[in-house]
Amino acid sequence: MRRAWTNIIIHCSDSEWGCAREIRKWHLERGWKDIGYHFVILNGKVLPRLHLPAIDGSIECGRILNETLTVETDEVGSHALGYN
Repeated sequence: MRRAWTNIIIHCSDSEWGCAREIRKWHLERGWKDIGYHFVILNGKVLPRLHLPAIDGSIECGRILNETLTVETDEVGSHALGYN
């Protein structure tokens, strides 16, 4: 079932450091299907002791999307109660 994009939800991971790969690991360890975000905006701190100011604000892909402008059932992100 396809649905058109109608909203963008901004959500904070509540972590001082991390990247899409690391957040995906944390979410899988909790028993979730995948990372809960479609995209991750980096703050330059990808590991506890690794700060890379050059990547602050960079965007990484999280949950996989397809090339269409519609949302497939398996592409719905998490952490947006009432908007999924």
